Amino acid sequence: MVPVAVAASVSALMIGICYSILAAERGERVRLSRAAISTFARECAVHWAYAALWPFALGDASPTPSGPTLDPPKSNTPVLLVHGYGVNAGCLLVLATTLRRRGFRWVWPVTLRGRGLDAQAESLADRVDRLRQVTGFEQVDLVCHSMGGVVAAIYLQQGDNARKVRRLITLGTPWRGSKLAVFGRRDEADEMLYGHPRLMALGPLQVPVTSLYSRADHMVIPSSSAVVDWAETVEVPWCGHMELLFSARVYRALVHLLTRPAPGELPVELAEATPEAEAPAPLQDEQLA
Repeated sequence: MVPVAVAASVSALMIGICYSILAAERGERVRLSRAAISTFARECAVHWAYAALWPFALGDASPTPSGPTLDPPKSNTPVLLVHGYGVNAGCLLVLATTLRRRGFRWVWPVTLRGRGLDAQAESLADRVDRLRQVTGFEQVDLVCHSMGGVVAAIYLQQGDNARKVRRLITLGTPWRGSKLAVFGRRDEADEMLYGHPRLMALGPLQVPVTSLYSRADHMVIPSSSAVVDWAETVEVPWCGHMELLFSARVYRALVHLLTRPAPGELPVELAEATPEAEAPAPLQDEQLA
């Protein structure tokens, strides 16, 4: 139990440091409000949940339909779930289970291979083709967390890959990078630095893009990096970075986004995370530049 307690304490400490950096970047004081404490506690909890799920995604599972194999396929498009920086598909397992229980027959959480954005984009290309081949569908829907959204954008800008994807939905993707990438050790961390030319050249894409983000996301610094004018943007109030993959509010939004007729129709509405009438200050125009 001691190693578990130490690991949990270190994780909570790192999350707290990141939130302090986020406040400092905004020129704000760290406020111990009810909403902030609740967000911090939930973010710590989902980090520990992912640690427990990590071993279950060490292999490379094949796409399989939910429910009896002989059931007639439903009309919804196959969904490919993509993780972010430094993790594996374990963080996507709860989301995958939720979508399957909501009637999505083909949901495949994958772990990308390779180091660097280009290598992971190649890995994503292989996964997309594999899912299309197994299901018989011409297109798939991509739901990507964090850096996975950037990998998907790079993939979609290559060749005729855009014709294979119906829509892209991202969760907490830093489209312009994050200042915290300076602490990363993997090859792709350098390419995820805030303002990197590679990232500034992304978009617009040839498929509809919806970006869910939160100003309480401690990994996307500055928060404005998650907002681009070529994507539909939906804010999830008071939701941490990893919590985006475990949040019931996000699950409801994803089901709505994956089943609505077309982008822009039936706009998404998300409730506050706490009963308080407290909300983050709006992003200023200069923050969106």
